[in-house]
Amino acid sequence: MSDNGIPQREMLSRSLDDVTYQNPDGTTIKLTPSQISRMLKTSRFNYIGGKVGGQMYGAGAYFDMNGGGSTGYGKSKVINAVLNPATARVIDDQTLAKKAAAFARTHPKFARAVGPYDSSFSGGQNNMSIYAMAMGYNVIREHNGDYHNVIDRRALVVRRDDR
Repeated sequence: MSDNGIPQREMLSRSLDDVTYQNPDGTTIKLTPSQISRMLKTSRFNYIGGKVGGQMYGAGAYFDMNGGGSTGYGKSKVINAVLNPATARVIDDQTLAKKAAAFARTHPKFARAVGPYDSSFSGGQNNMSIYAMAMGYNVIREHNGDYHNVIDRRALVVRRDDR
């Protein structure tokens, strides 16, 4: 990190626990913290979700910029990462809302297909990540700056020796 000028305070953390998903076809998928960690590091697919309570800043993998500590909501494992300066395209949630409105006006077919920009938290359903990705962003940062929703894990450099 120091070789690349990245201070400790910019380290992102994600605490992990077991996650169970119920698919629409009735099958169940159970993931262990180690499996989730491997997915974030090596899978060609992004690990989406697993956050209890819904997706406040869109669909993605949530990280807290806390200098590398536990985030408190997972007890089994902590994965640490930094944003990749070469590939991370970060937008804060308030700027995204403003740009999405303009994007919807200039891209009416897109807006009809995915609906108007919706950042509501009712039931954890919103399309913030879809708009961000369509506009070329792969990380949504909470306007206060600590909470990050990583939509595309190529935006991360994940620490190998996670705890």
